[in-house]
Amino acid sequence: MSFFVTIQLQTVSGYGPLAAGAAFIPSTLLMISLASYSGRLSMRIGPRIPLTFGPLIMAAGVLLYLRIDSDPSYVLDVLPGVVVFGIGLTLMVAPLTATVLAAAPAEHAGVASGVNNALARAGSLLAVAALPVAVGLHGEEYADPVAFNDSFRMAMMICAALLAAGGVISWFTIHPGILDDSDSTPEDLDGTVGGR
Repeated sequence: MSFFVTIQLQTVSGYGPLAAGAAFIPSTLLMISLASYSGRLSMRIGPRIPLTFGPLIMAAGVLLYLRIDSDPSYVLDVLPGVVVFGIGLTLMVAPLTATVLAAAPAEHAGVASGVNNALARAGSLLAVAALPVAVGLHGEEYADPVAFNDSFRMAMMICAALLAAGGVISWFTIHPGILDDSDSTPEDLDGTVGGR
């Protein structure tokens, strides 16, 4: 998603590279300020609700990115998607890490964390390689505002659908009490365990 939004902001909206990257700062600030609360919440209510509603909120944020066109207002057209997506991401990251670690025996926590990180990075790389092809983007179209805009819209709908599907799958596959027997404490769930 961020790959496409960054290029959309530059190719279609006329942002410079620095401005396009800086557009995501509010999402990062949300993660920094709220991740520990998200971890504590998942310890209280279990991970199923955050891992269901986090992706659904993220999907709504992705759909808000469809407002980005050739002359967007940052505050009205870009920022709402950044904030909503950031809230969903913040809700999801700490419980996801805790759930992955809780699902593995304590002696394999390092392996579980490594697998979690490796899958996240591999998924990002695969998405950047596959999604442009799936929406019909080829070399020269990245620089064509009309062609890229059409592909961007299709890509955002695909991303939103995948996030929504992830939320639904989480509801049906994650046991609400998986963290009950975990050795994790709320202080361990600040969102940094899997990011070290």
